[in-house]
Amino acid sequence: MTEQEFQSRNGWKFSVSKQGRFLVVPTQADLIHQPNYLFKYYALNDNSVDALLKHYFFGPQPEHLNDPLDCSYELLKFDNKEFLFELMNPGRYANPEYPMELIRSEIRNEYSELIKGAKNLFKDLVFGNLGILSMTEVPDNELMWSYYSNHSGFCLEFDHSEFGPKFRGPFPINYHDEFDPISVTHLSQLVSVLYMTTLKSTNWCHEKEWRFLLLSDEKLEMPMVDRRPHRKAIPRKFYYNSKSIKSITLGANFFSKEFEWKNDPINPTTVNIKDSSRVNSRVQLCLRSELIDYIIESGTPVFMMIVSLKQAKILRKPIALSRVSRHEFQFQVLELT
Repeated sequence: MTEQEFQSRNGWKFSVSKQGRFLVVPTQADLIHQPNYLFKYYALNDNSVDALLKHYFFGPQPEHLNDPLDCSYELLKFDNKEFLFELMNPGRYANPEYPMELIRSEIRNEYSELIKGAKNLFKDLVFGNLGILSMTEVPDNELMWSYYSNHSGFCLEFDHSEFGPKFRGPFPINYHDEFDPISVTHLSQLVSVLYMTTLKSTNWCHEKEWRFLLLSDEKLEMPMVDRRPHRKAIPRKFYYNSKSIKSITLGANFFSKEFEWKNDPINPTTVNIKDSSRVNSRVQLCLRSELIDYIIESGTPVFMMIVSLKQAKILRKPIALSRVSRHEFQFQVLELT
């Protein structure tokens, strides 16, 4: 095993080739078929609708993620004195605050100010040009609909083969409950990032998540950190080909919690989004209208999550929709069973 490869406690291998190819290899027992299509859940808000209309992903840094254990810097071990010296002393001249003597004396104390400073600097350097994209195999997971959009948002289906070279992945998530830290050296920097960004607790295994690493040639904003803001930093937006969108699924509460289908194959259901909820704000009204206009104009196949009390489930069904007037739309379930 070379320094470009690392094996986790449960046998998964993480490697980066000399040509820059990233690879995550599960054990035979955990072997997963990579899906051709992946999904991403969105709440209904300005940012998510803007991202859809302009075809980009927001590529967060670890501080943005909803799981505090996700991409934890505790998975990185800074115990290589030569790497630490060059990390803390950029350029041709050594930083007098971090001479090699100090590094040698403090390297064994993972809680020292030196090690904390090294972790912060490393993450700023890495994620200043890197975003994380999380996607899933499943568009109809009730838990994910609940905590990502309260069933009132939408879910996009993507053909990830259309994303382009700036999107590295997808990599399967290694769901496990015991992880060993990886030593960060000159040769293992990229492997370290791949390792830390593809591990999660088994509590999250129901998400069936896949990850992409998003590469940027320009410095990205670091809004959750902002220790050393870069004057020319750009927003963390990564654009994709619009052709990669294969379908859009609307949540069961996209219109309102009281919305009910008339399962009549002849007479479509008509809904007035202006009156669909007493608490509908003008902003929400505009966002729903923009999203439906996009679906109709682009011809993107559309689904909706439908509550089935008999089965105690929410079911993903294909629908047809058309505009009747400014705020009125007609919907018809195409699959009634």
